[in-house]
Amino acid sequence: MKKKVSHHQLKYFFIGSSFIIFLVIFIITNVFSRQITEMIENSEYNQLADTTDMIRRQIDNKIIEDLSFMESFSQKVIQKKHDAQSLDIFNTMRQFHATYYVDKSGQGIDNKNQNFDISELHIEEFALSKQKSGVSDCFRQEDGNMYVVYQMPLIQDKKLVGAIYCECNIQKFYKETLFAFHDGDGRAYVVDNRDGSWILKGPASPLINLSESSIYQTLLNADNSQTVVKDLANDFKAGQKAIYSVNGNQQSLYLGTTKSLNHPHWQFVTIISSHSLEVLSLQISHFLWGIRIASMLGIIILILIIYRYAQKREKQRIMEVKDQLKELIGNQDHQLQMIFTHEYDFVMKVDLNTMTLTYHVYTPTVQLWQSFLSPKYEETYQNFRARIFLDDLKAFDEICEPYHLKKLASLKEDAYVVSFRINENGETLFFECYVMFNLFGEEKIAYFMNKLK
Repeated sequence: MKKKVSHHQLKYFFIGSSFIIFLVIFIITNVFSRQITEMIENSEYNQLADTTDMIRRQIDNKIIEDLSFMESFSQKVIQKKHDAQSLDIFNTMRQFHATYYVDKSGQGIDNKNQNFDISELHIEEFALSKQKSGVSDCFRQEDGNMYVVYQMPLIQDKKLVGAIYCECNIQKFYKETLFAFHDGDGRAYVVDNRDGSWILKGPASPLINLSESSIYQTLLNADNSQTVVKDLANDFKAGQKAIYSVNGNQQSLYLGTTKSLNHPHWQFVTIISSHSLEVLSLQISHFLWGIRIASMLGIIILILIIYRYAQKREKQRIMEVKDQLKELIGNQDHQLQMIFTHEYDFVMKVDLNTMTLTYHVYTPTVQLWQSFLSPKYEETYQNFRARIFLDDLKAFDEICEPYHLKKLASLKEDAYVVSFRINENGETLFFECYVMFNLFGEEKIAYFMNKLK
């Protein structure tokens, strides 16, 4: 790719970039606008259903992520990298409570290098017995916290060779913005769909007083009918999505529910007051306009900052190269070569009046190129051109073609930069070439300073 060190080209580049960015933002905001508008037009029930499903997806995605990392880690374990240190690093990285490895006999170690037997698990085991991966039911540890166990069988050459287990505190799934959604007006819970018992609770709320035993008893205590509770229990067992109008603490509530797709017994429940849900549509509409305006202003500011920074960097870069060249021209040849040795891989000096060329190669990796560096610039140009990638030829020609080179010298610009790739013996080499001119009276010299990137 060719980049001319010119304020005009920088200007055109950023105008084009700005147009593209604005176009992308326009498309994104309009797509987002349509999605939000559709949600606003939905009924209050559908709004809560969408929120419930969003919370379900976030927690389900955490389960998928943990299992995916376990699957990747299991490949290392199969390759005999199952020492306690590896287990402990993985355990810490994924924020698990404990990680265990066992062979197919059920014997192994934990991440603290303690002996471990599969019989010590607090849950139903299925990684070894059924060669299945997944998440166990919840159980309570001695510390009073609820845990689940991720299970992953180890399969090598289609044969079971062991398993890994990861104990996870379910508080890992808790996030304040999820379990106290809609600016804290709503609450979310995870319950067991078999008996309605609590798995993970949102923070205390004036919406409804939670019973210690289950969601069912909570609703009964708030003067909801047995019929409502029975219908909810049936939906739990059937894994149905549903929205209910229920009683809370002297106010009407909406209750939404949906089933986890990654745990057979987890049911997600959300509640919010009917008043808060009615206000949600207006708030979303205002928020949408705020996002549109803020996005556009942010993009404008960002483009200006990037443009200013890039402009400053280009000026600084040009001045550094220009100052370096002036210093080199004022020195003797051996001093010139000494500096070039440290800064560049090879340098070419072209007399634009005679189109003859002299060169110096400083880096051993490009010594072999002396075979096509000719005293005649036209031949050298053709030799380079034959090795450059096709995608880079246009940019290379616009600067290095003999006619263009003379024309650029007459423009008296500061400097030009061309980047190109060369295929040398099956290896792709990336070069950046600074082209600068020294014009003193009738003498016209072009310097090509090449650096292997």
